[in-house]
Amino acid sequence: MPKLATEMPSKPGTKAASTPDPRIGAEALASELAEVRALQARLQQQVDESSAAPLLEEQRNLAARLAILLAAQLKTPLAQPVETLPPSTPALGAPPYAAAALDALRDWVDGLQAQRRSLDVAALSLDAQVAGLVNARRKAEEMVRLRQDQIAQSREAMRRERLQAELEVAQLEVRIAAVELARADTARFEARDRSAALLAQLEPAWRELERVRAYQVIDDAALEQISTSSRAARRQFQLDRQRASARLAKAEAAAGGTADANGGAPQVGAALSREIKALRGELAALGELDTIEAGRIEVWRQRRLALGALVDADQREQASALISRSIDQLGSRAQASADRLAQMRAGLRSERLRVEALASDDASLPIMRRALDAQQREADAIEAVQEKLQRLQLLLVRSLEDMGVAVEAAPAPWPQRIWAALQEGSQAIWHYELFSVSESTQVMGRTVTLDYGVTVGKSVGVVLLFFLGWWAASRLSAALIAVIVQRLQLSPQLGRVMQRWMLTLLLLGVLVLVLKLARIPLTAFAVLGGALAIGVGFGTQNIIKNLISGVIILFERKVRVGDIVTIDGVTGTVSSVDLRATTLRGFDGIEAIVPNSQLLENRVSNWSYDGSTVRRAILVGLRYGDDPRAASACLLACANAHPSVLQEPAPEALFDDFASDAQQLRLQYWMQLGGARTGPSVDSDLRYTIAEAFASQGFVIAFPQRDVHLRLDERSASKIRSFANAPFLPIPREAQS
Repeated sequence: MPKLATEMPSKPGTKAASTPDPRIGAEALASELAEVRALQARLQQQVDESSAAPLLEEQRNLAARLAILLAAQLKTPLAQPVETLPPSTPALGAPPYAAAALDALRDWVDGLQAQRRSLDVAALSLDAQVAGLVNARRKAEEMVRLRQDQIAQSREAMRRERLQAELEVAQLEVRIAAVELARADTARFEARDRSAALLAQLEPAWRELERVRAYQVIDDAALEQISTSSRAARRQFQLDRQRASARLAKAEAAAGGTADANGGAPQVGAALSREIKALRGELAALGELDTIEAGRIEVWRQRRLALGALVDADQREQASALISRSIDQLGSRAQASADRLAQMRAGLRSERLRVEALASDDASLPIMRRALDAQQREADAIEAVQEKLQRLQLLLVRSLEDMGVAVEAAPAPWPQRIWAALQEGSQAIWHYELFSVSESTQVMGRTVTLDYGVTVGKSVGVVLLFFLGWWAASRLSAALIAVIVQRLQLSPQLGRVMQRWMLTLLLLGVLVLVLKLARIPLTAFAVLGGALAIGVGFGTQNIIKNLISGVIILFERKVRVGDIVTIDGVTGTVSSVDLRATTLRGFDGIEAIVPNSQLLENRVSNWSYDGSTVRRAILVGLRYGDDPRAASACLLACANAHPSVLQEPAPEALFDDFASDAQQLRLQYWMQLGGARTGPSVDSDLRYTIAEAFASQGFVIAFPQRDVHLRLDERSASKIRSFANAPFLPIPREAQS
């Protein structure tokens, strides 16, 4: 009994989605058809006037196609009732049941199952057709919008005329796709409804077969009836053989006469040879039919033996072995007949084309047609042989099923069985559906729903294609950035940053393209949108914030690669600005990873934002009594002698302050950032030079007094403020002492 799990479950809401809008009726279709025919008349008038309008012929063809589709739709409305099914399960009466009657019920069930399988295959084919029409309609609508934008922007008359013609072509394609899509969608839902109705009839039939199977009998009267019908069929085969023999004798005589008449025409002789060969093949097939019919009674005797062996295990084993051998023999003969029939069909096609190519007054045409008829009769006889063999094989298979014996082929070698199991398992995994997504669109007042399944195979293909695209995108971005850096004389660090951003954009394009090639819509990931939103809200907001900050930094260019900046007390050179963080290489060689958001939210000192020079200062304490002007001149001489000190702006020596222990001088100078010497190194060089110069000229460097800051806690400060705000009181004598 077939399993009910093989049915195709219908999804909720399917029938509601397939119901057309009642407003889209015959009147609307007739109005649209009249409009299309008016368009055809206008286009035909332009053709008659020898108009040079662009794409005129293409518009005519599309309009004619649309008119045919609308006219057919008017004759056959979209909403069709389900075709009336055959009567319900045939009644068998009271037990016992004749095996022939049970075979009739089985034949009826097999016919319904064949129809249902055909409808399921048609529904799957229509699903693919609907998906293709949806894509075609979407592309045509995109073309309509594109041409409308181009027409609005165009200023040339000739170009506007060409664009207008392309717009009309795209609009016709949209309408054609809509009509075809509506009809295909209706057809697939009708196929599914018909399949569901057939399933509703099959279920009680399966239950009835399971109930009556144990009560079937094959008595002597049934065998006598089968024997009588076999004798009648054999007499008919004998008559057919006699007629075929007469035709063969006539053809052989005609072939001999043609050969005597000066050798005959080559084409006529070949046709007679084919006719004779076909007649001999027909005779052989009729003889085989006679043999099969003679053995039909033996098949029924084996079936009777199988029914009688149900209660005895030994008899059941012997009967099943005998029937299995007969099934194998019949199967081999049926396969040989099928192969022979396939060859005959191929020969018939070529012979039919040869006959159709002849002129009506050709003298060889009657002989060629006679040869073709002979080949057709031979093919029919071989097909009858195949059908009878398959029928007998089916009867024996049913007997084994009634005995409870599984019909299995001969066991294959164990490596072949393992390989077959691996193939079956891998295919099951490859086609396993991870999830599915539905996409709906409105067409002619009806909702067309497309179901896309995302399988393991599609996912693996997407991953492989994405990695291939990643490799291609990385090579392309590297080549483009190398050209840009060379042409625009950019720094290598900036080039690396630009390459990362370009690779990111290319990978986004690769991802969309790969999903498009794999026919996985972006809506398939809509289910992940909620989870992604929750994740962004709870855990990834900092990542998104840093990502957006990186985009702002890249376009605002307040901090660039190569700038010397101070961020959160760390000073160094910006080596890269990536998607999430900026890399800062300190002067001590240690690299700091700073999130991009800190560059926007915190205070950042950019030493090289507007220029690459920086001012530095050195404090020198001079002993009281030494000449400060001479000491200042000595400081300027030391600064001008150092190669890293810029002459423009010139260094300055300033008298900074009169300290308690020294005269405080300040040397200010400018230097280039990123030069051969760093700022601390230049300061050290200048201090060495100043010390030597002061020593040679007799100047003494004193220690300047530093400012002393009094630190008070909050309690002491509040007391001081209270005393400061109090009125003046004379100090007592005891306090003065």
